[in-house]
Amino acid sequence: MAAVSFSGLNGIDFSAIVTATINAESMPLNMLKQQQDDIKAKDAALVSLSGGISTMETQADALISSSLFTKSVASSSSTGVGTATSGSDALSGEYTLHVNNLAKSQVTASTSTYAATSEVAADGGSLSFTIGGVTTTSIDITAGTTLLDLRNAINAQKSGVMASIVNTGTSKKLVISSRETGEANGFKVWKTRFATIGVLICWDQWYPEAARITALLGAQVLFYPTAIGWHPAEKDEWGRAQVEAWRTIQRSHAIANGVYVASPNRIGHEDEPGTNGITFFGHSFVADPFGRYVAESGEEEDILIWTCDPALLEIQKLRRDLYTVDRGLAWMSLKV
Repeated sequence: MAAVSFSGLNGIDFSAIVTATINAESMPLNMLKQQQDDIKAKDAALVSLSGGISTMETQADALISSSLFTKSVASSSSTGVGTATSGSDALSGEYTLHVNNLAKSQVTASTSTYAATSEVAADGGSLSFTIGGVTTTSIDITAGTTLLDLRNAINAQKSGVMASIVNTGTSKKLVISSRETGEANGFKVWKTRFATIGVLICWDQWYPEAARITALLGAQVLFYPTAIGWHPAEKDEWGRAQVEAWRTIQRSHAIANGVYVASPNRIGHEDEPGTNGITFFGHSFVADPFGRYVAESGEEEDILIWTCDPALLEIQKLRRDLYTVDRGLAWMSLKV
């Protein structure tokens, strides 16, 4: 079809007029086309929504089957420290457990030191351990038993203790430790009608941990029944220093923990075959929470009685608790 053209008449542009007329007449058609496109888009969205709803219905129908549910399982990163269990309402996640009063296994070390594990540690005899009132079968020690042999012999028995060799940096020692830990084997306190007391013995008195743990468990009075003395050959040179060291370390427990400390010590001489025996030096005492001697005796048999002042305990408890809070805040600040 031939194109229609118009020539101007008196300056009138008929081509522009026709184009404008066609565009105006086409607008309803164009609007209908746009509406059609919009409806197609909505239809596609509804189809997609229908598919999603159908999938959801399928999954919802399957929820009636208990086989789809898996019971929560809890695990501990260190079963030697603690175990974990979960109930039916357990929430998934990773949790950190901080244990404040985990009892440490009892440990003792040989007083003798050795340059090497091959050094002879024993030349005969037998060795046994009493654990919970039960004595283990004796281990026969042959002549020339080395430090390593002794450790292996103890561990081979598989009793309630285990042996290890510790390198102190300058020498080696045999260390014996209990295989058992936990509350049943830890430090304890007893609530009496007079006060809450803790009883610690022997080497407990020379280190701060036992006193601190027992005080935090609520002890107001710490008792240290003791059997310590001099070897006669050492008394002149070291006797006074040994007594003062023994008393001072226990007075420090009273001060650090805000408790009374009562330390009865044995007196008299005990013979020991092959040696000059041991003379127990007495000097039993009671110290208040400021570490002051409030009752003390000498090297003779004696009975010490002291009435503890509860008000003094409360003053010192406040100081101890404030220190514990302050240490806690310091720890938190380091974690930030």
